[in-house]
Amino acid sequence: MPKGPVAKGDSFSFPVIWNLTQASINDAQNASFGKVLPGAQSASLDIFTTNSVAKYSTVLPISLSGVTVSQNAFFTISPPAVVSKAFK
Repeated sequence: MPKGPVAKGDSFSFPVIWNLTQASINDAQNASFGKVLPGAQSASLDIFTTNSVAKYSTVLPISLSGVTVSQNAFFTISPPAVVSKAFK
């Protein structure tokens, strides 16, 4: 991240690494997230700033996206339930 002011028109970059190789992710009762499944994922990262210009935002939301992968085989079916209807 920049260590000082960023002038108008300047840009900067920084790496974002989500390393879950040592994590234990489990669905938990009353958790605020859904099931952890392989596939495309997205989230936002808020950068808080200090502005010297009146009425400029102090929060800059950045969209992040990536792919969750599984080292083991993963089976899924969509839709997760099939409802059978009897026809006369």
